[in-house]
Amino acid sequence: MKTTESIKLTTVGKLLDELKKYEKTRCDDSVVAWIDNDLTLGVVGMGKDEDGDLRIEVEEVEEELEGILTVPDVIDSLERNNKDARVYLAGYGLFFAIADDGRLFTDCDDDFVIGFIATVICEYKE
Repeated sequence: MKTTESIKLTTVGKLLDELKKYEKTRCDDSVVAWIDNDLTLGVVGMGKDEDGDLRIEVEEVEEELEGILTVPDVIDSLERNNKDARVYLAGYGLFFAIADDGRLFTDCDDDFVIGFIATVICEYKE
């Protein structure tokens, strides 16, 4: 993904290192992204884009977590990628960057998810 210098994307290595901290204690939890505290998007897949960056596909989470990848699923997928590859999210008609304030993942009151805060980069057309 081509970005301006003001948009800094985290790397697969950093995301993987942070997520592995939860591998044993939160292994059944689904991985989600929170946007503006009122939209929850679940990780449903990932793949490389034409620039070699990792595009994580997300979908809106309603009530059920069915189809949302768990911590081990995401770790397994991340390990198949170059650790220096940049990571962004795509879904809901938007591209997102993972907010990196020193700690990528956050706990929440819900015992079934682990997530990170994401910010909108731009819109896209499917």
